[in-house]
Amino acid sequence: MLRIAEAMGLHRDGEIFRLPALETELRRRLWWQIYMLDQRATERHDAKLPLNINDTDLSAEDAVAPTAGNECTEISFCLISYKYTAALCLLRNPDPLPGRILPNRSTRTIEERKRLVEECQNQLEDEHFKNCFHDSVFCRFTATIGRAAIANCG
Repeated sequence: MLRIAEAMGLHRDGEIFRLPALETELRRRLWWQIYMLDQRATERHDAKLPLNINDTDLSAEDAVAPTAGNECTEISFCLISYKYTAALCLLRNPDPLPGRILPNRSTRTIEERKRLVEECQNQLEDEHFKNCFHDSVFCRFTATIGRAAIANCG
């Protein structure tokens, strides 16, 4: 699946090709779902994360991408999953760029690992969890599962 996605150019952000906003966003969403399935894909992409918007905010007629918000949206759960997975990849392999060697690569301390988890948790709290306060089941689910995943990582 990864090779097909790369052959389609999904690992390249749609803005680079000046694609319409809807196509750019759909490409991002598809790429990041593939990313979730094959974490090694992180080594070969420059696609931005999808925008924090609802599906109804997208239109094929829009020439410019809609502005992302901070509220809980239909994509919030996916964004949290993507960021969480990227943090896990960083914990497992601190250097996602092939061929680049980092000093002390194999000697990452417990304190460094803990700091990475805390940074991820703080980012997710600021960007997503604090905005998942609605009474909707989806928002509560998003915040609960996201926080549980981070707690499991630490």
